[in-house]
This record gives sequence, structure tokens and C-alpha cells, in this order.
Amino acid sequence: RKIGVQFRKYREAEGWSVEQVAEMADVKPATVEKIEAGVFNVPLDVLTRVADVLCCDIILNEKEL
Repeated sequence: RKIGVQFRKYREAEGWSVEQVAEMADVKPATVEKIEAGVFNVPLDVLTRVADVLCCDIILNEKEL
């Protein structure tokens, strides 16, 4: 969910629509919408393509126990 919130923030900062990001990342607009809503388990390659379009990195942190 955190990734989706950040993706939306970057997308909106660029002034891009969901459709524009989806086209640039070669995914369906519904996929971008679901990522941003945090309701979709997305393969890492799809997340990476969207992150590349948005010029951001995906950083993994250790989970606190």
C-alpha cells in the first residue's frame, strides 16, 4: 500500500494521468489504479516498469518483528 501511495504522489507531481503512466509503462490503466489503491499483488517487473516511468526507486526495508 505504501508503494501505491508514493506512486500516486509522484504521478500527480508530474501532472500525469493514470492512463499516461500506464501507456509509458506498457501496462493497463486498471493495473496502475490497483497499485495506487494497494489492492493488487503486482509482479516485481511491473512495479519496476512503473517506478522507472515515475523516475523513482523501490527500496525494501527490513520488517520489524
